[in-house]
Amino acid sequence: MAHDRNRNADEETSQHEVGAYVGRQPTPAAPVQPTWQPPQPPASAGWNQPQPGWNQPQPGWGQPAQPGAWQSPTGWQQPAHWPAPYGSSGGAIVAAVILLIYGIPLLLFGGLVTLVAVSIGDEFTQQLRSQFQAEGLAFDIEAMMRFVVLVFAIVFVLGLVHVVAAIGVLMHKGWGRLLGVVMATLGVLFGALTLAPALTVGEPGSLVFALLLVAGYGLVLLGLLTGGSHFRRLSAGRW
Repeated sequence: MAHDRNRNADEETSQHEVGAYVGRQPTPAAPVQPTWQPPQPPASAGWNQPQPGWNQPQPGWGQPAQPGAWQSPTGWQQPAHWPAPYGSSGGAIVAAVILLIYGIPLLLFGGLVTLVAVSIGDEFTQQLRSQFQAEGLAFDIEAMMRFVVLVFAIVFVLGLVHVVAAIGVLMHKGWGRLLGVVMATLGVLFGALTLAPALTVGEPGSLVFALLLVAGYGLVLLGLLTGGSHFRRLSAGRW
């Protein structure tokens, strides 16, 4: 019995020592945090690391409203208002067409004859002089050629002015209207001067030519004088 009590006491003592040893076990140390930091750039470099979201475009900034949508060029601004268009006059347009019909033949014919007269050589002039002398005609060939060049140069200039005036009228220019009125006035006067002898002589060709001049230039004059709206811009409420 005494032996059993001693053994039980020894077992209890052993259990107490094991518990005490277990209680004395060291607590696990906390993990060591790393102290290394990434190197910072030198202050003198002037470079700053961008922060998240720094200088980022706002949603929709610089993006088209929809795929394929047109964007105005950089720096372009729409004008406050577009200039109003010009009016239109049928009479002014007819006047421009007549000026072209009369002016183009004058331009071509006058230029061609002037060029030929200038390019005639001394040999041809001598042949004309010999022919006139054989027929008993006394002409100053050089003076006659200078006169021909002068007349057809004037015809060339008149044709050119007709064409320029017609272009100006079609472009709604006031100077085109003024040139057209001047050409039409001269044409009516020349036609009237031609009509009087044609009526006296009664030659059909001369009469038709004079009537065409008076009637054609008369229409030009009428269309330009009554077609003022063709050379003015419309008001904002009319277009």
